[in-house]
Amino acid sequence: MRIKRQGIFVFPQKQINFTFEGKNLSGIKTDTIASALLANGIFVFSYSRKTNRPQGYTCSTDFCTGSCLMTVNGVNNVQTCKTLLKQDMKIERNRGPKHVTL
Repeated sequence: MRIKRQGIFVFPQKQINFTFEGKNLSGIKTDTIASALLANGIFVFSYSRKTNRPQGYTCSTDFCTGSCLMTVNGVNNVQTCKTLLKQDMKIERNRGPKHVTL
């Protein structure tokens, strides 16, 4: 859900297109990657290295768990909670040992 208007204030919402695991989605200019994914109904951001269980976005709790790390334009382990969305980004979940940084 997006707030488009609050009282007399109107929030401009310039659309930005991106792909998430091959699926075409859109966000707005002020989105981080994480907020754009959440707005599009994507709630699984990564998978546990040990159990492969899905993990959701938890950075908004002010306790970074690294669950928002994703592959963006071929670069592994990008913090999607802090990275602004840009036109035509290609975003994927990190999967498997090749994405693990120790």
